[in-house]
Amino acid sequence: MTLKGLNPYIFDSDFYLDYFVKQFQVNPDTFHTAPFVYPPNIIPLIFPLSYLSAECASRLFFVVNLISSIFLILGGVLLLEPKTGKSTVVYIILMLLIFGTTSNLRMGQFSSITASLVLWSIIYARRSSDIFAGILLGFSTIKPTLSILFIIYFLAKRRFLLVGSCLLLSSILGIIGLFMSKNINILDFLSLYRSNSRIFFEDYWNSPYTAQLRIDSTVIFARLFPNHSTLVSIFSFFLIGVCVSLVVFLIYQMQKHNKSSSDIHLADVSLIACLSLVIAYSQSYNTVILALTIAFLINCLQQKELESYLLLFTMLSLTGISCLSYQYYWHIYISREEIPYFLRVSVGSVPNYAVLGLMFSSLFLVHLILQKKRKMQVCGAASSALDV
Repeated sequence: MTLKGLNPYIFDSDFYLDYFVKQFQVNPDTFHTAPFVYPPNIIPLIFPLSYLSAECASRLFFVVNLISSIFLILGGVLLLEPKTGKSTVVYIILMLLIFGTTSNLRMGQFSSITASLVLWSIIYARRSSDIFAGILLGFSTIKPTLSILFIIYFLAKRRFLLVGSCLLLSSILGIIGLFMSKNINILDFLSLYRSNSRIFFEDYWNSPYTAQLRIDSTVIFARLFPNHSTLVSIFSFFLIGVCVSLVVFLIYQMQKHNKSSSDIHLADVSLIACLSLVIAYSQSYNTVILALTIAFLINCLQQKELESYLLLFTMLSLTGISCLSYQYYWHIYISREEIPYFLRVSVGSVPNYAVLGLMFSSLFLVHLILQKKRKMQVCGAASSALDV
C-alpha cells in the first residue's frame, strides 16, 4: 500500500477487503481485514518486500523467520550454565514444543524475529556491548509488546548507552516510516493510530471477550464473566498489579544482593519475559519470548534449585503452551453447543493459566535463590567473626 502511495493507517474495512482480494486473490467470504497497527518503524524494514511478488515475498519472509528461529534457539543455548550436551538437547526439545516456535513459521508472524532480537540484545548486554545490544533492541521495537518492558528494565539497570541507542534507532526508523506512509503531521497520525487501535482491540478476533488466540491474563476474567465489564476490569487490574509488584520487588531484592547494580541476570529477564505475556495484549505466537524463561528453569534444574513439586508444576505449565495441546484447547474453546460455556472457556484458557504458572514458578525460584544468597552471606559473616 505504501508503494502504491496509499496510507496504510487510514482504515476502511471495505477498501481494505477490496484491495487484498485483488492483490492476493483471496476469498472475500473467508478473508478477515483489520487495521494496520504496527508502529511506523516497521515500514522501512518490510518495504523492500513490496517490490517482489506475493509468492517471492512469502518465501523470503519464511527464510528470515526460519533464521531468526535458529538464532533464538542458539541464543537460548548460550544462556545455559553450565552448557552440557544433555541440557542443550532438553532446551531445544522444549523450545520446539512451544506453540509459538513453529506457528510463527507457518503463519508468518514477527514474534520470532522480535524475540530473537531481544534475546541477543540481552546476550550482548551481558558482554558489555551496550551499543550493539541497543541496536538489536531498537530493531525489536517493531513489535513493542515484547520489547518495551526490557527497555524499562535496562533503564532501571542504568544502561543508558544501551537505552539511548535503542530509542535513537527506533525513532529514526519511525520518522522514515511516517514519511514513507505520508503521515507527515504527527498529530493526525496519532489520531489515526488511536482509532486503528480501538477498532483492532474491539474486533472479534482481538476482543478480550471473544479472542481465541490471546494468552494474556486480561482475557481470563473477560471469558469467565462476559457480561460484567466492571468486575472484569477490577479483577484484571488486581491480577496485573500483583504480578507487576512481585516481579519488581524480587528484581529489586536481587539487585541488592549483587555487587554491581548494572549486571544483567537471567533470573531478572526470565521474569520480564513472562510479565510481557501476562500484563498486556499478547497472542499465542508471542510465547517464543519464553526462550529466556526455559533457559532459566534448566539452569535452576542443573543447580538442583528446583523442588520436585515445583518441577511437576513447571512441566504442566510448559505442556499448557505446547503445540500438541493447543489444538485440543482450541477445539474445546470454539465448540458452541455440545460443551457448557463455563467449561469451554475454562479449558480454552489453559494456555493463559500456563503462562501465569510459569511466571509464578520463576518467582518462587528467584525467592529460593535469594534465600540461598542470604544464607551464604550470613555464613560468610559468621566465618569472618570467628576468624577475628
